[in-house]
Amino acid sequence: MPEVSRENNPTVKGQAFSWMKRVVVYPYDRKTHPILAFSDAFDFRVDGVVDPIHPSAHGKDAGMVYDQELFNIPVLAEFSDIPDNVDTLIIGNTEDISIGKREDALLEALTWAVANGKNVFSFCPAEPYIYGNLYELARQKNLVWYSPSNFLSTTWNTNTQELEQDIDSPVIGIFGTSYNQGKLLTQLALRKWLGKEGYEVGCIGTNPIHALLEEGNCVVQDKRIPQYISVGEQISYLRVSMAEVFRRRPHLILASSHGGIIPPNLYNLNTPNYPDDYTLPALAFLMACRPDAMILTINTIDDEDYIQRSMTTLETISGGTVIALTFADKLVQKDAYSYKQRWGRRLRPEEISRLRERYASKFDLPIFCFDVPEQQEQLAQHVIEVFSID
Repeated sequence: MPEVSRENNPTVKGQAFSWMKRVVVYPYDRKTHPILAFSDAFDFRVDGVVDPIHPSAHGKDAGMVYDQELFNIPVLAEFSDIPDNVDTLIIGNTEDISIGKREDALLEALTWAVANGKNVFSFCPAEPYIYGNLYELARQKNLVWYSPSNFLSTTWNTNTQELEQDIDSPVIGIFGTSYNQGKLLTQLALRKWLGKEGYEVGCIGTNPIHALLEEGNCVVQDKRIPQYISVGEQISYLRVSMAEVFRRRPHLILASSHGGIIPPNLYNLNTPNYPDDYTLPALAFLMACRPDAMILTINTIDDEDYIQRSMTTLETISGGTVIALTFADKLVQKDAYSYKQRWGRRLRPEEISRLRERYASKFDLPIFCFDVPEQQEQLAQHVIEVFSID
């Protein structure tokens, strides 16, 4: 990569979300986990995570409860436990809680937030035409109501004539073999350690968290929103988002997709009934971001042939090269290829070492556990070496 210099290239920092100073997250899940695990990546302070499902965890450290590492973020049993000085409620996916409680958990969260004067940043579609009365009340109180539809409207309103489409910063794509396996965590870890080396990193991805990052951009591929763009039209939309990130001239761009790049058991007649477009959004993302190099995130239960076919597909379509593999430090349950991920126990250090040796030998690639700080740093150094300019 080029020498670290940012003269005449001011960073756009926190402008869109400067109203978020102190936040609480609800609920804890794989989508909101990165906010807690990488809380220092954001310009706001995380004051807690609301978990009504496990009231006995109230007051305990969220990291010790959920991830066996210290986050210095407390678990709160109820919305009423949220401190008064919190200004924003970040709402993750509430479907599972709604099913368990047999009520609209999103409505409950929105109602509490507006009643208590809190801004809303929702991962779930919180459409004004559905929650009209609450939305109008929020407007009357001058509260911010932000949900996935806002990301689309922001992109649609972008003046594309001001954007440079010829992106000459290195682009690293982060892809995977299934949903919810750690592609975003890989991206955030890499961003963190590259930042420590002085590099400015642009980030683009499909999680609303991407919009909250300095030099970040969220591209929406959520079918739940009424303004959903068909896969055939997503490439143009994604190219605009890529150009928007490049506008700030980062030293490199990390582009993180969601889902797998090819369906597992593609040629097996007994394969589950996947949707027709199961991997098409990831393929559209790949064709739009045009990565120079790629990192493939895998599950520990993935068949080696499936990993190889995923790598071959990535390289064939993009023309780039897979430069590394990453995996989580936890066992993965057999439903890894569904839309929901279930994790088992944490892997022991010797198990992680054996997995690294096995995959490195099989694929002749470096492999890193994205949950281990030392290996996060090693991954960053590997990326720097790959793109180094003598």
